[in-house]
Amino acid sequence: MKTFNRNSLLERRFSPFRVLFDTMKKQLIAIIIFMTVFHYGCFHDSIKSEKNLLEMSIVEASNGKFAKAKDLIEKFLTNNPENIDALEMSQVINDSISKNINRKSAVYFFKGLNCFNNGLLEESILNYSSSITHAPHWIKPYLGRAIDYRNLKDYNNAIKDYSKVIQLDPSNSSAFYNRGLTYKKNREKELALLDFDMVIELSPNWVDAYLNRGRLYYDMYENDKAIMDFDKAIELAPYLRDAHYYKGHILNEKSEYESAINCYNNVLKIDPDFAYAFYYRGVVYNNMNKFDDAISDYKKAIEMNPNISEANSNLGNIYFFFKNDKEKACSCWKRACDLGECFNFEQAVKSGQCPEEE
Repeated sequence: MKTFNRNSLLERRFSPFRVLFDTMKKQLIAIIIFMTVFHYGCFHDSIKSEKNLLEMSIVEASNGKFAKAKDLIEKFLTNNPENIDALEMSQVINDSISKNINRKSAVYFFKGLNCFNNGLLEESILNYSSSITHAPHWIKPYLGRAIDYRNLKDYNNAIKDYSKVIQLDPSNSSAFYNRGLTYKKNREKELALLDFDMVIELSPNWVDAYLNRGRLYYDMYENDKAIMDFDKAIELAPYLRDAHYYKGHILNEKSEYESAINCYNNVLKIDPDFAYAFYYRGVVYNNMNKFDDAISDYKKAIEMNPNISEANSNLGNIYFFFKNDKEKACSCWKRACDLGECFNFEQAVKSGQCPEEE
């Protein structure tokens, strides 16, 4: 039996008093509606206004108007005192005012950030590069440029910038973490592992470092190490869906089926709409020969995500080999073939078990 591949009215009476009452009532309703819409609109305008404060602060700073940028960012922080991005921006603005940072470098940095916010990544890179020219030992423009390179899938240049940050600040766990993610994207798994090792050494409670290192170990078939990392991630963040999810994959491969089922149950408690959790739990039930449970999970997965070809294919296998229902089997295999997985359907057609496509 197949397992799996790793790799969101009132009644009217026409008297003069009634007409007067109805008129007053309509006016009152109109006033209530107007006030509701006005208040609702003001609420959303308030949210939009706060976001605008942040964006306006970046624009003012990119024009060298740091005092005005400071006023805007402080207004934003009044209602968002824990916003990390705003706090970091505020620090840069204050350092620019006090001349702890080269002002030209800061201007180009904010120009780069403004371009990034508007999706102009190439222009953002040019501005960050100018920022670096004026302050080659300041890490923030390197970090900004690395993000742009990564978004453009220019992983080698992103790695160079993260490496420069690490050279300037060897204890910068964020740079190690992001370089590790970039190495992973660039399929340099061993180097990614080394970076995640450094993140964990520098910041032992960094949950995503354990999760990503665990996923690398999983991809490299080092299952015991992967489980240790997933368990640590779950210890730090019990509701981290993907840690339970990938641990379930490994336990299924190790034929520890009940434990794998528990993992997928945990996933579905955290995210009841995750179709692939139903699919993979169905795979485990399949392997346990609990075919009715497997059918139920495969159907649920297909209901939630009709494009899971493997669920259709496996469902067809159960109907054909264990339920003696060729019609349903052929229907499932045909749906799987429509999604690109045609082996079972083509073999069944060749052997005369299923009718050819019309």
